Amino acid sequence: MNMSIDFENAVSISKYQSKLAKSIIQYTTIHSPYYKALLQRERIDADNISSLEDFKNIPITTKTDLLRYNSQFFCCPDERADTVMTSGSTGSFPIIHPLAKTDLRRLAYNEKVSFLTAGVKKEDTVMLCTALDGSFVAGLAYYLGLKEIGANILRVGAKNLKMQMDALSATAINTIVGVPSNLITLYNYFEKSGMIQGLDDVTKLILIGESIRKEDFSLNQRGQRLATCFPKAILHSTYANTETCSSFCECQHGNGGHLHPQMAYAAVVDESGHSVPEGALGHLIITTFGSRGMPLIRYDTGDITFKISEPCPCGRSSIRIGPIIDRINSIIKIRGVTCSQSQLEEVLLSENGIDDYCIEITNTVSHGESVCIWISGEKNIEFLKNKVKAEIWENVRINAVVKHCSKEALKELQFSTGSRKPVRFMKTERLD
Repeated sequence: MNMSIDFENAVSISKYQSKLAKSIIQYTTIHSPYYKALLQRERIDADNISSLEDFKNIPITTKTDLLRYNSQFFCCPDERADTVMTSGSTGSFPIIHPLAKTDLRRLAYNEKVSFLTAGVKKEDTVMLCTALDGSFVAGLAYYLGLKEIGANILRVGAKNLKMQMDALSATAINTIVGVPSNLITLYNYFEKSGMIQGLDDVTKLILIGESIRKEDFSLNQRGQRLATCFPKAILHSTYANTETCSSFCECQHGNGGHLHPQMAYAAVVDESGHSVPEGALGHLIITTFGSRGMPLIRYDTGDITFKISEPCPCGRSSIRIGPIIDRINSIIKIRGVTCSQSQLEEVLLSENGIDDYCIEITNTVSHGESVCIWISGEKNIEFLKNKVKAEIWENVRINAVVKHCSKEALKELQFSTGSRKPVRFMKTERLD
């Protein structure tokens, strides 16, 4: 694969991706029952795709489409090398994603490029704090990418704090791949044990699953906390999307996640599906290139961000995306006041006395949405509850219920949906 395309000029990248766009239309017209029917209905011919601009005529694919017509997206049901699936949300089935042999190589290459963008080298020792079981595509992708680089890998998983601490204490680990909130929990575990040995050796954090930056690329509360916990480490924010098997990783400049042009095409659109101006917030839309098992065309990830086209100081001219500002399903409207998960988390993460949290949104017919925030902590609980409630009102104008529970009970709540990773924001529908 052509890794140098990242450093070509914008015109060369556009021409390169236009060819890939035509190719994916040709492929799906033959092999994907869903896209074959869609493109015929819209009278879109692959031969008429001459530029990325022509993609605008193709209707957006939503997660609802994937849930409803999942098997109709399959292109190689008889040639699977692996199968991954989402964990599914309450009341819905998971999304099945078949992978061909070439898709596994694509996964490995995609993450290899991402890790190289973050400065990971063959000489590095990397602690991989992600799951490799449970049909989890991200953990598999990270492992394959690191193997491609040739780095030394310690697979300690996401939940075993004792194993993570032992690995850091006994081995010269300089890079960690993990979820920001989990790594903060790991630091707290170290601190309470009276052992900080090993943390100073960490020079790179590859952060997945949660945003660490504000819209202006400065660190948010979660990022600031991590920078304090790992003072010698450069923080690299990474965005990944399970359905498209695509990822964006920051370079050392920390000003947006780089997308490799050979893997995917990214656009940012408004509610009507029209492109928004450079730097304006909108829905992140991804088209996969090179995927054979289940390619997706103009897929709405449900994530809100912005696009950056100007070349990066690192020399790459490929598209970058900004921090994920919000997700469509994390918007809350309480008695006429609209806020989001990220706004609530900024308040919670600013309180050092909170060990962990979960935001539970309940929607009833008569009363609409209400907010209950569960927190765990060990000191000054009543004071902390009242302080959190007051600060949420002051900053967001939401009257939230704040409750304390044990760490064990909070973990049960976070994993109650059957998710492979802790869910810190959940919505439920209840009868009056």
